[in-house]
Formats: sequence, structure tokens, C-alpha cells
Amino acid sequence: SFFYIKHIHSIKKKRSNIFMNIDVQWFDQLDSTQEESRRVLQMHPDASNIVIAAREQLKGHGRQGRKWHTSTGKDLAFSIILPVNVPQNFVPSLPMVAAVALQNMLSDVYSINATVKWPNDVLVAGKKIAGILTEVISVSANNAIILGIGLNVGMTEQDSILVQPPATSIFMLTGKPDSIETALDIFLKEFFPLYQKWCNQGFDSVRVNWETSGLYQRGAVVRLRHSPDKKHGVFDRYGTDGQLILIEDDGTEFTVWSAELL
Repeated sequence: SFFYIKHIHSIKKKRSNIFMNIDVQWFDQLDSTQEESRRVLQMHPDASNIVIAAREQLKGHGRQGRKWHTSTGKDLAFSIILPVNVPQNFVPSLPMVAAVALQNMLSDVYSINATVKWPNDVLVAGKKIAGILTEVISVSANNAIILGIGLNVGMTEQDSILVQPPATSIFMLTGKPDSIETALDIFLKEFFPLYQKWCNQGFDSVRVNWETSGLYQRGAVVRLRHSPDKKHGVFDRYGTDGQLILIEDDGTEFTVWSAELL
């Protein structure tokens, strides 16, 4: 079994009711915050509104099982356990909500101009500063969403050499150190008001953000990696639930719900 040291604190009394009694649990070391969230749900299938954060993450991963590198004590790795109390068609756009929250915090607090890349990355000048992973878990007839986020806070130039594709961090862009604890609190302030809107409106709650500051603007060529039937298309618009609507060479539309974009 995996052994770890845990420090727990709650922001319940520190924040306004916008946080809906969110419980933040900090761990000195974890295999991954996603896996710890799974363990929490195995023991408490109805658990929700819990944030699992780690100062050191040994086996962090992103989409398709790719390793997510975090510098111990410097970069923020956390997962949020959320209830599935929204229509099923809303769920695919949740990482797009988290991406906008990250973009907002980087702009408002750190004066960093970031771009959101469909469906789950945040970039600065083409370099990745944050990534998002969403998993829907079913335990004992209860469904929960685990929203995993990695944000490069204190990564240095030397740290970034270890990372592919090219990465950047708040420290590398501003020259000012900040704690991962502070960065998490800032993110939660940005995220939960957006999350509440999303619960009512779905993708429409962040549509304007993606249309104005998404990496792909109308007419851009979008290339799909590892797609068996479609290799590329011209971006036309976002669908009702955040899916990509692309145009083929012959003018016909096709829809992309999940893919890695080059």
C-alpha cells in the first residue's frame, strides 16, 4: 500500500459561501492526486466538494496516461471531487471551465496573458503552463467527477528542461516566487463562481471566453493527432457543449468531441 503524510486544513471558514463548504486537504506526498481522489471515493462514495492537493506527486499523469512532471514544492498539483449534478452533456466542457479560471487568475493576479487550447491546456507564448484532466467515476451507484489540474508555479528554467512539450511557469514569466498554497486559493476563488454558472448554463457559461481567447479562431487549420479517420479540418465554431465543429476540404462539417490537437 502507499504511505503518505497528510496535513489537512479547511477553507470553509476562510471563504464566503461561494465555496459551498469546500474541504481542502494538503498532502506532503502522494502517488497522484487523482488516485487519492479515487481512494476517497472508494471509502466514501458520496464524497464531493473536496480538494486533494500534493506538495510532491510521484506518479502524476495527464490525458492518455502521459506523465505530468511537477517540481516538488514548486508546482501545484491538485484534484477536485465534484458531484455529477448536471446534465450528462455538460460534463465534456468542465475542463474548458477550469481552463478559463486558470486564464483569469494568470491575467488578474500575475499579469500573464495566457491562451486556452481545446480542450484542456493553458499556454503562454506556445508553452504549457497548466493542464487539466477530467474523469467521471462510478462507485456504488454514485457518480462523481474528479477534476485534476497541474499548474506550473515555481518551475525554473532548469526544471523545464525535463519537460516535453515545452513548458513555462509563473516564476519563469514574472521572476517572482509564489507559494503553491497561495496559488491554489487564488484558483479556487476564480473557479467556483464559474463552476456555479456552468452547473446552470453548461458550455455557454464560458463560450465567449473561448471564442475570443481560444488558440483556434475561425478559419484556423486544426490538425488532429492519432485520429484514424480525420487528420485535419478548418475550425468553424464550438458546438452546444464545447465540441469542435470543423470543416473538411470538401466543405462538409464534422464534429470532434475528444482528440489531441497538434
